[in-house]
Amino acid sequence: MKSRLSLHILIVLAVVVQVVVRKYIHWFPDVILILVVFAGVFRGASEGLLVGLITGFLRGCFSPYTFSVDLFLFPLVGVISAMLAIILYRQNLAVQVFVVLVAAFTVISGHVFYLNVVSGNNVAMPAVLFRSRPVILATAITAPLIFNVLRRLWYVEE
Repeated sequence: MKSRLSLHILIVLAVVVQVVVRKYIHWFPDVILILVVFAGVFRGASEGLLVGLITGFLRGCFSPYTFSVDLFLFPLVGVISAMLAIILYRQNLAVQVFVVLVAAFTVISGHVFYLNVVSGNNVAMPAVLFRSRPVILATAITAPLIFNVLRRLWYVEE
């Protein structure tokens, strides 16, 4: 029960922080993505899918143009993170950074592909990744630190 309650509090807190702080600090880490990756890596595929679905829905509510793609991408990121955690040693900091980088690339490429198809844009993926590098790096660097805090808050066994 405590785990479920802390999960819901963490999700709401992550969405609020993401929406409010990212307006003013453009290089602020993507805490929603970190939360989804954490759920997949440390809690398993079903928890990653659930957290991805909830956070994708909430994030999509603040970005109506990408609502449908967020609803699809974030559960996918949760499941991919869980699959990578099965293959790789999840306690290794380099693995945690790698999984977050894979997740960030998945979300960004999904958004670019979706917006190119729907809007008829012709935006190149390398250009978007280059412009997004401060957020990607901040997310990857802070992920192991946030994972450490989340393991204590979310009652994850070693």
